[in-house]
Amino acid sequence: MLYLWLKWFIVLNTVVVIEGILSWRYGLFTQAQADRMLPEDQEVLPFMNHGGMWGDFFIISPLIAWIIPAFSRKWGEGEMVICFIVALLIGAGMFKMWTDGSREAWDPFGQDGRATANGWIHFGYMVFCLTVVLLFYFGTAGTTGVERGIVTLALFVHVVIGVLQPEFYVWGEIARGRWIQLGSITALLGASYIFAFFRH
Repeated sequence: MLYLWLKWFIVLNTVVVIEGILSWRYGLFTQAQADRMLPEDQEVLPFMNHGGMWGDFFIISPLIAWIIPAFSRKWGEGEMVICFIVALLIGAGMFKMWTDGSREAWDPFGQDGRATANGWIHFGYMVFCLTVVLLFYFGTAGTTGVERGIVTLALFVHVVIGVLQPEFYVWGEIARGRWIQLGSITALLGASYIFAFFRH
């Protein structure tokens, strides 16, 4: 089990590291680099200042690396296909959100409303992780309250870091829309927990 967790942890975080390397190539790895390489009036959200990237490395990758070896034997092919399609649709909505946002502030994944190569890599990472999360909630029978609690709490913390911190870093305040987004995602997490509870 430990070997499998470590294997998936390394694979997933290799993707995050690659995203960091590409961010450096774009001049968006750190704020200091962006200040040197990009126009002075350009609002930016560098890789190292993006809470979501820290959340990916320290929360999402370890979490997914645990879920796959622990529960994947319970997943059927049909469930995997359905969860992948749903994850793809959710991911597409998030992809549009961050590319639209890049018209106002560049980040490693989008600039001027267009996705970078890094953005497409992150899209793949996100869809894969979302698929696994959906399979945990909707395709895994017999999970315990502790297991559901760990997953739900970890995802909530990641969402807070990934939604609110970048907004505050760039603009110095958090817009009402971000609070609505956080509330909507929290409600979905709660509904997913309840579904998994009754599936148990």
